[in-house]
Amino acid sequence: MDTPADTLVATLDQFAFRFARLQDILGQKAFRGVLVDVLKEPFEDAALRDVLDRLEQLRLLPFADRWEEIRAMRNTLVHDYPDNPAQRAARLNLARPMVEEMAAIMTLLAAA
Repeated sequence: MDTPADTLVATLDQFAFRFARLQDILGQKAFRGVLVDVLKEPFEDAALRDVLDRLEQLRLLPFADRWEEIRAMRNTLVHDYPDNPAQRAARLNLARPMVEEMAAIMTLLAAA
């Protein structure tokens, strides 16, 4: 039987996994897909930064630089495993509002 601590660790791991997955899908597929498939813009081979800048110009992404911060958080959650529980909790607390930002971006993209 799982202890409450085991359940908490599993929940936090799922949050980190789903955060990374959502960020990957938006960054690798949705952004370029909206530009190329929906808006018929020639961004098939453009660098991600160019895609982000164009989405910002179209007001489909509030701030391109913020997306870079969200990407950095994704990398931190996926690749860094701090032994200090307080440090890990602080990172998760920083990531939580980013989920709301990604949800708002999905809403903007869906309206394109």
